[in-house]
Amino acid sequence: MKLIITTLTMIFISFGANAKAMTLGELYKQCKIYQNNGFTFKKLEGMDMFQSILCVKTFNTLFNEGEFLCLALQNEHQREPNSKSLSNLAKMRANSSPKDISQGIMIFINYAEKHPKRWNKPYQFFRHEFMSYEYPCDYKKPL
Repeated sequence: MKLIITTLTMIFISFGANAKAMTLGELYKQCKIYQNNGFTFKKLEGMDMFQSILCVKTFNTLFNEGEFLCLALQNEHQREPNSKSLSNLAKMRANSSPKDISQGIMIFINYAEKHPKRWNKPYQFFRHEFMSYEYPCDYKKPL
């Protein structure tokens, strides 16, 4: 009974929480600090260090997530080689990774600078444009 009450309490509390997704502009500003410091954490302090770490961790997560999805799509392609939905998923969310995370961040910075009207939108809306197109998933590649 305690477990049920605790679970219901957690569910109802979470309904009142307002989650705010990071915008393209916010991520750009974080990553720009990292770029301006030569893609290194040396000499960064305080909020600049914190913002740079957030940028790098965000891209580590995005690339890892995209690579994992690409592996899942490769596995699914082996099971269902004629599936048409795999191609769309690969273009939207899956990706390979750059040799260096700074290269991926630089692609993002260039993208953001070309699209300032999108800065107030969540960056996830556009990730396929700066990740999946630049680092496509070859889901037909055998595992």
